[in-house]
Amino acid sequence: MNTERYNIYLGALKEGITGLASDAPLWSNIWQKTANILNKGSHKNVSSDLLSPILQGISLKGREKAKAQGQYFYAPKLLDIANEEAFFPENTHSLPAENQRQQANKKKLLSDLTQVLQNCKNAYTAYHLLFKYAARLNATQYQDVSLFDELRIRAALVNCLSAGDNITDFVLIKGDIAGIQKFIYSEIDMSEAGNTGDLSKKLRGRSFYIAMLTDLVADLYAETLGLAQANILYAGGGHFLLLAPKLDNTKELLAEKEKEINQFLLKRVGTR
Repeated sequence: MNTERYNIYLGALKEGITGLASDAPLWSNIWQKTANILNKGSHKNVSSDLLSPILQGISLKGREKAKAQGQYFYAPKLLDIANEEAFFPENTHSLPAENQRQQANKKKLLSDLTQVLQNCKNAYTAYHLLFKYAARLNATQYQDVSLFDELRIRAALVNCLSAGDNITDFVLIKGDIAGIQKFIYSEIDMSEAGNTGDLSKKLRGRSFYIAMLTDLVADLYAETLGLAQANILYAGGGHFLLLAPKLDNTKELLAEKEKEINQFLLKRVGTR
């Protein structure tokens, strides 16, 4: 990714929060194309609602949806492994006083995020700052979509459009690491399950290896195609999904990288 394209991508990550657009010559045109694709026009201020869990609106066909004791929402908080409250929805926001307090917390989060992004010059850092601060804030027009997801998808589209002069089509690239179960349970006597502490360590270690390998392979494909982290829509459990521009050499680049990765895996872990 060249410097101009990098600056455009960084600007896309920051603009939705700070209002500071990239100074790259192509910025205005690409930003407008992205807005047209999303059918949302210019970026609007974050709504006053709080982020709600998507499962809250799902009910089984033929059955009445159970009446919840109030509405559930995620509290506007920083994502912190030491703060369990940030990971689970609460149902206290229907109370006027509590709702007012949460709105104040949301406003402070956005203010703090704006401040830390102002002088951020690194796209990787900006992406993870958005995740930390905005993963528990709702998107501009959707109550069950996080602001982080909205901004990263927008940045992914901007990055695709900056790959060429007349980008009109996109491709979703799905990757799958085959043989995961065979790899995890290879050379393990299943009759020993529950009889040795070493067995559980092996299983956890190999599962962790698959998780790291999935992230690595997704990053390698993204790098090969000149994509950024935001273009990795999903990566986990041996699967990943990338959003990329449709270019003349996309298939060839993917085929070359696939061959390289398969040869590496064959050498490191064999056929088990």
